[in-house]
Amino acid sequence: MRAAAILPILLVACGGLPDPVWSAESPPESGAWTTLPAPPPWVECGPALGDAPDGTIRFVVDARSNMRNIAAVKGGSARQIEMHLQRSLAPAVGEVDAARAASAGAAAAKLVERAAKDEWLTRNPVPGNTLSTVWTLCEVPESAVLDAVPADLRDAARAALVRRAAAPK
Repeated sequence: MRAAAILPILLVACGGLPDPVWSAESPPESGAWTTLPAPPPWVECGPALGDAPDGTIRFVVDARSNMRNIAAVKGGSARQIEMHLQRSLAPAVGEVDAARAASAGAAAAKLVERAAKDEWLTRNPVPGNTLSTVWTLCEVPESAVLDAVPADLRDAARAALVRRAAAPK
């Protein structure tokens, strides 16, 4: 009997769902995952504002799927970084300048750390009975974003990025 067929039977027999499994991928987008005893602190609280080197914007993006390899698809973080930056900047600098700055920021981004939580949602052996959430801690050079914004809007853009970073998750 295949392991995939046995696991749901064991779950029903035991009467509960297993605890979530935490993992870290190092380096990010490498596919090399190791099990962790608990989530990294930055997953639960977000990165500390003073934690990044000067001139660096630091934030967390996430993705969810019923399979980790889908939630952690290579290159997926870059699109999420771009969307995060665009949402942060658009109210301050307008959609066109925000899109240009977000694209420049995503191109210059560094993926610092990556973590995942794999969990069972139901004991029923059906598609979608699992959920994998993948978080990526990102760093973007502030200059990459601000240089793509017209000079007269840079102060507003900087303020928007600080507000977004300081906002609770």
